[in-house]
Amino acid sequence: MMIVFLCLLVSMTFAQKSQNDLPINHLRKLDEKIRETILLGFDNYTAYIPTGYRNYSIIFNTYFLAKNWNDTYLSDNYLNYFIIHSKIYNTDKTQNYVNFNCTFDGSKSKTIIDYNDDSDRFDLVKYLCQSNNYIDAGIPRLINFTTDFSEEIHLNNSQKDSISSSFEVFKNDLLQFKNKEVFNNLNRYYGFLRNATYVNKSPTSFKIRQDISRDTYWNYLYSSNNIQLLTNYYGNPKRIQCVGDYIKNNTDDKEYYYLESKGSNYLTYTDLNYAIANVTTKDQIFIIDFQEGENSTILPEKEAFKKKSGGLSTGGIIAIVIPAVLILLGVGALAFFLSRRAVPPPPVKNIANNTMGVVASSEAVVHQ
Repeated sequence: MMIVFLCLLVSMTFAQKSQNDLPINHLRKLDEKIRETILLGFDNYTAYIPTGYRNYSIIFNTYFLAKNWNDTYLSDNYLNYFIIHSKIYNTDKTQNYVNFNCTFDGSKSKTIIDYNDDSDRFDLVKYLCQSNNYIDAGIPRLINFTTDFSEEIHLNNSQKDSISSSFEVFKNDLLQFKNKEVFNNLNRYYGFLRNATYVNKSPTSFKIRQDISRDTYWNYLYSSNNIQLLTNYYGNPKRIQCVGDYIKNNTDDKEYYYLESKGSNYLTYTDLNYAIANVTTKDQIFIIDFQEGENSTILPEKEAFKKKSGGLSTGGIIAIVIPAVLILLGVGALAFFLSRRAVPPPPVKNIANNTMGVVASSEAVVHQ
């Protein structure tokens, strides 16, 4: 039992060491300067009717977030045009298949985020999308985009493409953004919840912290009890009611911005990276930008527990197995050595003779 206990103790020690050797979340990747584009959404829907025409065309804006691009790539030579396909359902029960030609209109807002001597550059890139033909039908009641945006819509020279989890809201509710520019506040640096991490998360709730201490602009613009986080749940648009405020952290005695969901929500497999939060009472928005290494997806409880408790790497497994094997080999060698030096058992006495002697003595006593 003592040997088994020692084996378990040594194995636990090595297991703990392997966990400590894993990279911590606060380390930032070396390839962070990779060029990335994030498709954010649409706004400013307009049904344009030219003078003297009965038919109309549809115009709206499409926005990308260009991360760590430089001015060379942010030019007409690299920002290609693309086409969005759609099926429009009209109020008179007619339907139209309409293509939208989207071109870079020269509008981009640049901001540079400074964080511990490391700068991330963000540019908001705007495209103007217009229907390629006039529509002779009733008023559109729904625009169903049939384009696979994850496969078909990319900017040239982007090394990595992704889609904001808020995109489904804008894709399904474009008509609600009539003559309204949602993204006009992204030209300021405080439009990003930078280096965000989860304080806690579950399939029904979450709490996120910005890993940068108090900022005057954030305190003024984004401290509110009425924040809508735009995201999706299994591909369906979803708005999550949240509260955002500055709270003092007991560890370093500094104040950080926290974003916390209200009530109970269905959030399983929801990815909040680059999700857009709308401060409804102040007509402001900001984007959540999780720090490198943080898993921004909310997992089911069972899967999250497995990843948290059972996620040993190959190196960690080897660190446990090799010492255990060495210990077992040592134990085996020790057992073999002790068996060779074992003390021989004592000789067995002649039990039969002793019994006969006792019987004879008894008979002698009787005769006397």
